[in-house]
Amino acid sequence: HHFNSAERMLNCSPDLNFRVFTDFNLQGIFVKISIENARWCRCRHCPMCQLAKSRKQRAHLFKSFAAADLSIQKYTFLTLTQNNVPLNELRATLNNMSKAWDKLYKRSKFPAVGFLRSFEVTMQRQRMPWDIKKNSGPPVRSADGQLMAHPHFHILLDMEEDYFTRSFKKTEWFSTEWRSALKVDYNHIVHIRKIKAGSDGDFTK
Repeated sequence: HHFNSAERMLNCSPDLNFRVFTDFNLQGIFVKISIENARWCRCRHCPMCQLAKSRKQRAHLFKSFAAADLSIQKYTFLTLTQNNVPLNELRATLNNMSKAWDKLYKRSKFPAVGFLRSFEVTMQRQRMPWDIKKNSGPPVRSADGQLMAHPHFHILLDMEEDYFTRSFKKTEWFSTEWRSALKVDYNHIVHIRKIKAGSDGDFTK
């Protein structure tokens, strides 16, 4: 199976045709590029397919926010974590975290009306004397030699319109609710920040 997947990824879209065209509107002239006649292998771990998928999702996201009223500052960026786990326990951990998020979001007191969630897994590394923000040492392994993974959620939340004026909740509230949904007895690293629209329309935290 792995050899078949490797062969498919090796032959993924060997020739790409790019179409360049110009778009005119009231704001100016824009050059757009699209890919035509691509033969994607559709393997889950193919870097070419993942790049194409991420760009497609990015385009959908920008299209959605183009219609959003950014003058109403009600968006937040939430990060939810849990304890690091060995690599061979990662699949079960992902399933458990997804179920916990579904449970948390459906609670009547959760202050969001919509969300965009992404999942990220990074490798746990040892902390070096010169490290300030991120650890840069060698990978950490479990007692049986498994690499240690750090799974976490990055979530863009569309909050209720009166969230920042009447129903504001502190970081401790999200930490307590996430711990309850995940059914663990330890405190997680949880961050939540308000997102503001800059003068050019871009989001800033």
